[in-house]
Amino acid sequence: MTRLRSVISKFEDGSTRNGQIGQNINTANVMAAMLISCGQDAASIFESGWSRLVADLDEETKVLTMSLYIPSLLVGTVGGGTHYPSQRESLELIGCYGDGKKWALAETIAAFALALDASTVSAIANDTFAASHQNLARGPRQSKI
Repeated sequence: MTRLRSVISKFEDGSTRNGQIGQNINTANVMAAMLISCGQDAASIFESGWSRLVADLDEETKVLTMSLYIPSLLVGTVGGGTHYPSQRESLELIGCYGDGKKWALAETIAAFALALDASTVSAIANDTFAASHQNLARGPRQSKI
């Protein structure tokens, strides 16, 4: 847990030094996928993707608590693109279609974003991030010579 907290601290530091707005690992990836698949306005990815990943390590218990603050997650569950068949089906699949479901959709998107950030930072902390991409997604590099 200490190493994981250390990696997150380095991301926080680097984000600040680089002038990044917000501090997260890859919230925008989840936002793009969820907003488009659930009939949301794709242009809202910028505002909705602004977030801050925070990790608190209890030195006594060694329990790490991660939180993702998303102050401006723009979602709706009625009207607009939610009426398209595929987007409506996506919303129904996750139990978020219809009146009164916007908070459920926001919570679901936030949970997915936190899960992806936790997974990614864990892979970085245990040195499996690059190998995972090579083995699972991109395969070995092929020389063009």
